[in-house]
Amino acid sequence: MQITKYFKYREINIYEKLYYMFYNIIFETNKNLLQNCLKRLKFVAIGTIADNMPIIDENRIAVKEGLKEIELRENISINYLLKEVNILTKPIITSTDIAFKIAPILNSTGRLEKADITIRFLLSQDTNKIENKFKEIKNINTLRKYKEDISWNTHNENTIFKNDKFIVCYDKNTPKGISSRMATRLSSYYKKVAVFLTKQSDIIKGSIRSNNKVNSKELISMIPKHLIINSGGHKAAAGFTLYENVLNEFIRELENALEKIEYKELQEDSILIDAIIPKDLSKTELIKTIDLFEPYGHDFREFILMMENVCIQDIRTIDKNGTSKHISMKIINNIDYYKAIYFNGTQTIQELGIRDGQNIDIIFTISEDIYNQNDKILKIIDIKKRKN
Repeated sequence: MQITKYFKYREINIYEKLYYMFYNIIFETNKNLLQNCLKRLKFVAIGTIADNMPIIDENRIAVKEGLKEIELRENISINYLLKEVNILTKPIITSTDIAFKIAPILNSTGRLEKADITIRFLLSQDTNKIENKFKEIKNINTLRKYKEDISWNTHNENTIFKNDKFIVCYDKNTPKGISSRMATRLSSYYKKVAVFLTKQSDIIKGSIRSNNKVNSKELISMIPKHLIINSGGHKAAAGFTLYENVLNEFIRELENALEKIEYKELQEDSILIDAIIPKDLSKTELIKTIDLFEPYGHDFREFILMMENVCIQDIRTIDKNGTSKHISMKIINNIDYYKAIYFNGTQTIQELGIRDGQNIDIIFTISEDIYNQNDKILKIIDIKKRKN
């Protein structure tokens, strides 16, 4: 009997072995129980992705099988959700669909402490109740966006500490469920470790986002235990609670911990790529290879690829309101052409003097085209003009 195929890749303790042996015996002797559990993997997949958990090891199997269950279209509430975000007829549901179209809607109720509404929505079999619950969820999501925008627009005045490694914001008016979203935005915007704090009674709830600079779980574990009420997390993110009267001491200890922990500082001109695409590899073969590695997500990111000596055509600024910095283009590689987008790429294109018909090198990831679910689009990370 196979316990788990990951045993040969990592060391495990005796408790893990006993655990896997136990559930394998249970499922081997009760096939109906196994089938019932498999049918619920669609909820496991949504929850794993929505909670930004690592898509590795057993999580990866659960997400992959759960996405297949969603594709069977057997759950009324999930089908309703797929229809609302315009992917009901999409033949293959990906982790990206869940992460960017489904999860933000469902997560909104938990962020405003009304997660029970989402649970009732997902478990309901009554069409009218499903429709009514989804209306509630949409209204809550609208409110969540509004509160998040207020928090973001006032974050400068609520910044209580900032140095070259991390930033700390303390906003007493932001709902605690939004603190993780704010930490993510701060970390992405400032390119450093971000800590966002909010308050409920005399308890402060905090969220840490590492921006790949440190191990968040390790960082919070370095804070003296008497300062923390509860904590938990993983490499990219952590959460904690503490009493307000120890806040200043907590920040001092956090600063000390950041001096001791391994802090990764990549040079701005350093981009690690996974592969250079051969000239003779067709678009069909490339897309098929990328799809083989689904699902992507936390700790299993999309591949960073490079194409050399390709032709750029149809360069256009995506300009909806006169302030856009994004560029759309077509990339020609042999007989294949790819649609591509370069977010915030206007300045780079102008500085390099890149024009239609020129040959370039590009570094990119591959994503679904949101305007054409049957096609892929290249998301440009960096671009270099070839010398003639």
